[in-house]
Amino acid sequence: MVQPMTDTRSRTKSLLGLPVSPPPLNGGGVSEPLVTAQEGYARRAAREKEFVERVVIHSERLLAYARWELQSEADAEETVQDVMDQAWKIDVVAKCGGDDRRIKAYMLTAIRNRVKNEFRRRDRARALEIKVTAFQRSRTNDTVPPLEDAAERELNEARDHALEELSWRHQEAYTLVCIDDVELEVAALSLGMSVPALRVYLMEATRHVRNRLAPNYAPNAAGRRVKEDTP
Repeated sequence: MVQPMTDTRSRTKSLLGLPVSPPPLNGGGVSEPLVTAQEGYARRAAREKEFVERVVIHSERLLAYARWELQSEADAEETVQDVMDQAWKIDVVAKCGGDDRRIKAYMLTAIRNRVKNEFRRRDRARALEIKVTAFQRSRTNDTVPPLEDAAERELNEARDHALEELSWRHQEAYTLVCIDDVELEVAALSLGMSVPALRVYLMEATRHVRNRLAPNYAPNAAGRRVKEDTP
């Protein structure tokens, strides 16, 4: 009986310099029979060679398109790398039936879609920045006592720092629902996830923020700040 092989080699890297996940060591799905280590490495090497020759050769064209659209070398490289990673994971050569024209078309479509996603991300970040700026400007016209206003700013800064410790999806979920007061269904749609998934991210983010803000709500915390601020 052939024993399952164990891969002890380091992950390979793409031409853009970032890691590329290796194919399954058994050369296929879980229903296929296991192969020897030598056969597995041979299949992997063959697939890597094919991927470079038939997919990665389009990277310069994809980079040129991403650079032109995004006007950022870093964002362009990251975008192309994401497209390459996805193409590797789904085995785009097999998906396109080994047809080079279909592979090229698939990659061009993928980079356009990925660029659109990046623009949507930028738009959300820009919209949030505009809202925050407008809110901060409106605060100058409020008749909030100085100490109360300072305490609120302190809480908001602590909240923002707590959110920075979380993933992008946690931050977006919390910001859209808890700060911008967006409906769950709309927020989930804008983030490309289901409502139950959004609830999970929201629950985790809320718990994290609450734990981080706990010291600010400790008994007499406000009183101590008043005393500290009093000459």
